[in-house]
Amino acid sequence: MEKVNVSCFKSTTNILTMRSDLAKLFYENRFSIDVDDNYRIVFFQDPDELECSLESIDALNARDYHWTPPTPDGAFQPDNDLLRRHFRHSLRVNLCGNDIHSVMTGGQIQAYWDRFNGYSDDDDIIGPTDPEWDTPLGRCCREWQRLDQLAELDERLQELQFEEEEEEEED
Repeated sequence: MEKVNVSCFKSTTNILTMRSDLAKLFYENRFSIDVDDNYRIVFFQDPDELECSLESIDALNARDYHWTPPTPDGAFQPDNDLLRRHFRHSLRVNLCGNDIHSVMTGGQIQAYWDRFNGYSDDDDIIGPTDPEWDTPLGRCCREWQRLDQLAELDERLQELQFEEEEEEEED
């Protein structure tokens, strides 16, 4: 499994603004943006069969199926690595069938995640030595927890550094 430091992606510059029907399709990996092909928008099914409005398809047609970064200097645009990772994941989902949503609903995924994190109201919380940690989803949840903890530590470290810099400026 590829280890990813998600803290670098937790940034307001990584917000993609788009119509809600397109955002849903993007989240479902039905289309993605190929950064290395001039930001070409790649559909993983016929665009005419997508469950979105004609206005959305017309907007994409007007761009000749290329995404235009919002600012020329790149100051307020999503990280290219984030877009590359989304594109690779979309390829895996659509070409290899690796999307968890094909076997579990969003509610089931949330319930599973809650069990791993000890948030479940039931008595089915997954303990630290439970064999479910050794399943593919269990390993993924453990890695996500680790990355989330690292991101929180990094954020706290940045806050402390900022506080120290402010104190030095006051002196």
